[in-house]
This record gives sequence, C-alpha cells and structure tokens, in this order.
Amino acid sequence: MTVNSSVPEICAVRKGVAFLDASFPGWCWIVNTEKLDAFHPRWCVLGQLYGDFYEAVRCLHIPMSGVCDFGFDAFPDERTGFVIWMWSCMNGVRRGLGLGEFFDKGNSFVILNQLWVNAVRVRRLCSFGTCSFASVCEPSVV
Repeated sequence: MTVNSSVPEICAVRKGVAFLDASFPGWCWIVNTEKLDAFHPRWCVLGQLYGDFYEAVRCLHIPMSGVCDFGFDAFPDERTGFVIWMWSCMNGVRRGLGLGEFFDKGNSFVILNQLWVNAVRVRRLCSFGTCSFASVCEPSVV
C-alpha cells in the first residue's frame, strides 16, 4: 500500500526526524525497528530513546498538545482507540501490548509506525552518504 503524500503523518514524521537530529544526534542507531510500536509508551521512538514516552516529552519540553506535530503520537481522531487499549489492559486481555490488533490497516498508528521504520532506515543510510533524506517524504508502506 502506498501512502498518499497529503497524509498529515508524513509531514509530522519529517518534523520529528529533524527535531531528533537536532536534539538527539545518532538517535537512528538506538531505535530498534523490530520492536517499534508507535502506540506503546516504551517501544515508540521516544520511549526507546528516553525509556518512556512521557519522560521524553518532559525532558524535551514538548507540550502534549504538540506531540502529534512531530509524529510522536497519532492525531486526535485516533485517540479513541486508547479507551479500547485501557479496557483490555484492565481486563488482562492485552496487557503491555500496543494497539496494532485493534485498528484497521489505514489508521494513524499503523501509518506512523511504518513511517518511523522507514525514517530510521533512511536516516541510517544517509549517515553513510548513500541517499537523500528527502526520500522519506514519499514512503511506501509495505
């Protein structure tokens, strides 16, 4: 599936990459793309870099109202899924897991996850001078 370049998550992840390049040099070498889960507070990009999403937001002085702008969280229309996730955790159904199983393939968290995986891979390649970082602007979600 190819993601339309008008999807707001693409611009958000591009901003997030630029922000991390400035505030956490070498971040792409720390993020484990195999474990990346855009919804999980410990396995999202910020969670992997700082130990916890909320700790990262505090340390980096990012207002909670602005985390979506950097691709660190889904846009507000996807947050309703949080209720499902909390319910499942409280009832022992999916304790400690992200929401991948609860959402359709076209949702913000799935898109964010793939965009961040692509961004990490491209960033690593760019550090060797073998590509242009602009290629992350038009990612193909596989």
